[in-house]
Amino acid sequence: MQAQASSFHIYDVSNFPLVVGRAEAMLPGYAARWRDEMTALVGQDRACVLIHSAQDEEAHEDRKQRALWLKQYKEPLGRSCKALIHIEPEPDKRAAMAAQARMAVKAFGVPVAMAATMAEALALGSYALAAATTVNADAGVQDGLSR
Repeated sequence: MQAQASSFHIYDVSNFPLVVGRAEAMLPGYAARWRDEMTALVGQDRACVLIHSAQDEEAHEDRKQRALWLKQYKEPLGRSCKALIHIEPEPDKRAAMAAQARMAVKAFGVPVAMAATMAEALALGSYALAAATTVNADAGVQDGLSR
């Protein structure tokens, strides 16, 4: 990853392209830093997967700022982010989150998955990246492009 890993606080990018959100860093007022980090991530124009653990209710202003960024950066996010994976150990909460996630997929064009554990999330993320690579390679062959 071109951006300095040390410049990331909200996200752990040490295993890029698997990018893990740090729930403890997402305290009220975090949206500006989140916006900067997300802009750096999509600015790489490299495939990645974002993984988030369940967190407490988000502050209204943070949610508003994130929504504005997501609207503005929908296209580069869709090109770079191959999946957004939420970790929720409780089956009932996970099912409720999955229902909400369907709306986000329509709004932002990024596939969303739910996982019970970090290990499951990492496996899903690796699968999403491999699937995206396969699709891109197949498209290159069909288009006569070398990749």
